[in-house]
Amino acid sequence: MIYKHLVKGKKSTSKDLVFDVFDDYVNLNDSEDKQKFNRVSSTYNFDLSNGQLLTGYGFKDLSMPTNTSDMDNETLINVRGNEITAIWSFRWFDFALKDNKYYIVYFNDGNYLEFANLFHERPLPLYAETHFNKAPIGCPIRYEKDDALLFSSDVDGLFLLTGAITKTFKLAPRLLSLCSAFDKIFAVIANDRASLMYTDDKNISHWTENNLEEIKFDDERGKLNKVILLNDYVYVIRDFGISRISVYSTSGNFDISQLYQSDSYIFPGTIASSGDKIYFLEGSGIFAFNGSSTSKINLDCDELLKNADKRNASAVCFEGKYYLSCRYDFNDGQTVGCESNPKCVNNLLLVLDLVSKKVNVLRGVDIHQLCVLNNPYKSKVVACFNGEYCNRIGELTNDGIIFDNATQKIWTSVLSTLSYPEKLKRVKFLNIKTKTDCDVVITSEKQSRTYHVYGSDKLQQIKVDVTGRELQISFKCNDANANISNVKLIYNVI
Repeated sequence: MIYKHLVKGKKSTSKDLVFDVFDDYVNLNDSEDKQKFNRVSSTYNFDLSNGQLLTGYGFKDLSMPTNTSDMDNETLINVRGNEITAIWSFRWFDFALKDNKYYIVYFNDGNYLEFANLFHERPLPLYAETHFNKAPIGCPIRYEKDDALLFSSDVDGLFLLTGAITKTFKLAPRLLSLCSAFDKIFAVIANDRASLMYTDDKNISHWTENNLEEIKFDDERGKLNKVILLNDYVYVIRDFGISRISVYSTSGNFDISQLYQSDSYIFPGTIASSGDKIYFLEGSGIFAFNGSSTSKINLDCDELLKNADKRNASAVCFEGKYYLSCRYDFNDGQTVGCESNPKCVNNLLLVLDLVSKKVNVLRGVDIHQLCVLNNPYKSKVVACFNGEYCNRIGELTNDGIIFDNATQKIWTSVLSTLSYPEKLKRVKFLNIKTKTDCDVVITSEKQSRTYHVYGSDKLQQIKVDVTGRELQISFKCNDANANISNVKLIYNVI
């Protein structure tokens, strides 16, 4: 292709651009002419760390050690059922052995609650048959001085599971959320989400909708979704705000404080707590609530969060990170992983480092629910899934493989004029170090060329010939052991 402006004798200036930061997203406040070429417009399945493109997240079948004295050897936790629709972490104190036992509990399509000891031999499946017709809500509780999980749904009664017994309470109210504080139990009831119910009666068999006390919330913050105990206060997360409940020490009466009112809906599935903060997602992004005030976490990728579908979102906090599963239309013409299924619900896992505020994205896995198996020995982020993996429980990995399939990894820059909007740029060379094979695509408004780069431990220089006023570069890798660094683009401004 010949450009009429490239005439003999035209002076050019040689420039080079180093790619040493890959985690800066496009700045939507800048005009197109001011966009930095090495900002990212779209990326997924890479780990954007330390100025490199590394292997990102993945999932594999959950394995755990069989005793607490050997953390290196793990065995697979066998999962029963054709579909896993909910998972929980459960700690139960064994009074006979004077020891804590840690379990994963899950609900399957056979209406069974199945559970497995995380640090013990698992020769036989442990399970309890229930009357639930769909996945219940699960809440930790104390029952007759015993650790227990209390299960409920919006149409069925309550079901109690301890390490030794199970009990059904068919006449009790249907719970959506539960916590214990001030020597009382506070609960959000499925058919009355304008009131917070409470009782000082710890005997669940006594609970009815008629003998529970209530605190009414009739202001514009909307329905109640979740009740959380944090720093000796009870917080109620509502459709459009947060309320706090405390107790006057002298009279025992409640003090109700309205702490936050949102101008957009707070998605219940995105609520997760870490330390002394509660995190959640509303229309304009991720927010942190510290018990008295709420602040937005400003991220370069806020546009992604704004346009994501959060209706079936799930979120947890673990080791200083906020994990959020939701759905997002990348609008790039690509079909990645679970997106080939027309019934795909979620396709994205966003991992936010709460300290550095950096984000990594896993695309192509349809996560139904996230859960943290937290214990003093070996903790993990786990998930159950929609679609083809619906009969599996997976643990989050850093190997770029989703159940034996290497992820498709892409990083794409913005389309930029490189601060010379009226001038042509001719890319001459690409310096790159990549330990595995990858493709580099360099695109202008006139042409696009793909350069296949073979993996090597040495720095390579690739001869390039792409010309245009606007340029864009993409890195694509399907290898599980991606490692791309030392990237530099050498070009002339004409």
